Amino acid sequence: MAKASEEYKNMALTRLCPNPWNPRQRFSRERFDQLVESIREKGVLEPILVRPFPDGSKLVSEKTWPNEGRLVDHEIVAGERRFRAMYRVASENGGPEKATIPVIVKELNDDEAFEIMTIENIQRDDLTELEEARNFQMYLDRKGPDAVEELASRTGIHPAYIRRRVRVLTLPKTVLTKWDNGLLRYGHLEQLCRLKGASEINSWCKRVEEGWQGLMSVRELKRRIDNESPPLSGAFFDLEKEGCVSCTHNSDVQKQLFAVDQSEKTVCSNPKCFKKKQNNYLLGNRKKTPLRRKYKTNGFIFDEAFDYQKHSVFYAAKEVFAQCKSCERFVTVIYVDGSACHERTCLDPACKSKLGKKRSESQSAKSKNSASGSPDGDPAGEDPPPRVAWHGEHFREIFYQNAIRERSEPLSWDDPKVLRMLLFGILCHTGTDIGRWFARRHGLTNSDGKTVEEADWFFLDTDVALTHIMGMVAEAVDADIAAIAIELVLASEVTSGHRRRIGDLLEIDLAKEWRIDADYLQKKTIGEMLAFGEKLGIFSDPKVMAYLEQLGRKTFKQCKKPELVKVFLESGVDLAGKVPDEILADDDGR
Repeated sequence: MAKASEEYKNMALTRLCPNPWNPRQRFSRERFDQLVESIREKGVLEPILVRPFPDGSKLVSEKTWPNEGRLVDHEIVAGERRFRAMYRVASENGGPEKATIPVIVKELNDDEAFEIMTIENIQRDDLTELEEARNFQMYLDRKGPDAVEELASRTGIHPAYIRRRVRVLTLPKTVLTKWDNGLLRYGHLEQLCRLKGASEINSWCKRVEEGWQGLMSVRELKRRIDNESPPLSGAFFDLEKEGCVSCTHNSDVQKQLFAVDQSEKTVCSNPKCFKKKQNNYLLGNRKKTPLRRKYKTNGFIFDEAFDYQKHSVFYAAKEVFAQCKSCERFVTVIYVDGSACHERTCLDPACKSKLGKKRSESQSAKSKNSASGSPDGDPAGEDPPPRVAWHGEHFREIFYQNAIRERSEPLSWDDPKVLRMLLFGILCHTGTDIGRWFARRHGLTNSDGKTVEEADWFFLDTDVALTHIMGMVAEAVDADIAAIAIELVLASEVTSGHRRRIGDLLEIDLAKEWRIDADYLQKKTIGEMLAFGEKLGIFSDPKVMAYLEQLGRKTFKQCKKPELVKVFLESGVDLAGKVPDEILADDDGR
């Protein structure tokens, strides 16, 4: 872009009008009022940038404030806040017709004016989040979606930050207005973007506002939406064959499109489709599903179809009858993601009741026979076939439950036997993610001989796990329990507040050990960095002041974002103990 000629002068307020490209829409906040007070006291100290209209003059629309209906000859390129503040002061002191403002006049065409308007305004710290996002969108609308990298290099803002901010503008206007008014956080908007349709989004937005303790936290909103977006890791079916790998409802595809955080679980945002595929696979593979191998049941039912009034749950192994094991109505209740809601269930409670009655009668008859001295054996002394099939398993289980408890109670918690039992118990009672972790750690395979990476859906067989645990050396068992404890504490189900208390247990001092780093700074605006840099005393450090001079800047406000990042990270200032308030907060982002 060729350098345009410049002219400094004082210009009448009535000769100027705002630029329609300016993303700033709100001028009545506290900081604007402070600017008005400053201009009342000292006047406008820094000139605004204007350009003459190519055709000489323009009649201002009645919808444009100020100077509506006037004939003006210059347009504001940068400095509209100062202009509006000066206009207010002038209106209180004789009217804008008699007032002037210092300006720099440049001959600029539309493209040049647009470049200055968008790039320079993005660098200012007083745009609202919505105005900033609209500024990004305006630039990309004019330059094309491929201009993200160009915009990022010119502003020092990470491309992913730009894409994510633009993405939220697809939300309904009502949601964006709540965001602009401070009723919602940006994190809420990112979660709402995962939903489909204005009706669903507005419904969730209302739920956020009506949280149990006021505004629902971003973490809680994410957890609730996650429950309605099943993780692809829970699919029993082949993801590639079913087209899920490249489907737009696959969150991994969305992450690649918008360059958002890759650390989140891969989920399906179309639960109806996922459920249909899950259902079809389970119906077609009844005898070889992980559900049958693990729970020994003969079918499944989704949790929303389960009725506690019509169906019965087996809450203990001794409740399961021998006849049930071959009955098609003996099933597992599952969530859409494939995890068990109830491991063993009877879909015909009347049948269960009838079997229970027979069991009771059989036990009563046996007692009577024993009391009358009538044995159940034959005259030859050979054992007769069992009258009730479940007796052997039932009484064997009672024996082991009592014997294991009795034999284990004297042992200390760190006894190798106790630790092996603990490791096996953890694997039996935690989700499939821990099972896959254990299998990957020890190179175990599933019943088909496939590793976690090779299997479409990996389920760790408990027999395989127990056999491996029995053969492990004591030190390896200790290491696994410690590692699993860490994995469980870091799981998504554990809240930030809980992890903070675990940190206290491990004597982790957030205020002393946390450090400002590049990733954190890239996610902050210039205004946010200026605010906590000043508050934390970083900008008063002699090393920082010397570095500012090396950059050729007089004030930190003159720095562009890449320069500010270097101020924090390359000036040599000690960042120990310099922790922003939001990091130390206890409210989980609410």
